[in-house]
Amino acid sequence: MYATASLAAAGGGWYLHKLNRLSLMQYAGLDILMCTVQPLLIGFTRSLPLSILSMIITMAFWRFRNIIYQDQLLRHFGSSHHKATLVSIMGFFRDVQQLWLPVWFAAIITANGYYQGLSLIGGGILAVMPPVFILGIYLWRRPKTFDTATAVPTGNPG
Repeated sequence: MYATASLAAAGGGWYLHKLNRLSLMQYAGLDILMCTVQPLLIGFTRSLPLSILSMIITMAFWRFRNIIYQDQLLRHFGSSHHKATLVSIMGFFRDVQQLWLPVWFAAIITANGYYQGLSLIGGGILAVMPPVFILGIYLWRRPKTFDTATAVPTGNPG
C-alpha cells in the first residue's frame, strides 16, 4: 500500500501546479476534505476496498500537503527576511501534532471501537478544522503593519 501511494504521488507530481493555483482557502478546504474522507469512509462503510483506495489517495496527497502550504507561506511573506524561520515554525507545529494526535486517536478508538471511533475522529476533524482554518486565514490576511526595528505594531492592526 505504501509503495502504491508513493507511485500515485509520483504520478500526481505532474499535477502539482494545479494545486498551486488554488487559493489558500480552497486548498485548506481540500485539505480538510482529505483529512476527513478516510476515517469517515472506513467508519461508515466498513468496506476494505474503499478503505485501501482512500488510504492510498490520502497518503499520496500527504506527500504534497506541506509543499503547497510552504509555497503559500513563502508567496505571502515574499519580502520577509524570516522565511526560513516561518517554514521551521510550520515544521515544528507539524511535529507537535504527530505527538498528541496518535494518542488522542488511539484513546477514541479504544473507548468506542474501531469503526465508531474512526467515525468520531472524522466528524471531530470536520467540526474542528474549518473554524480553525477560517480564523487562521482571516488573521493571516488582515492588514497590519509592523516596525521590525522597534518590534512594536504600528498603524491600525485591522
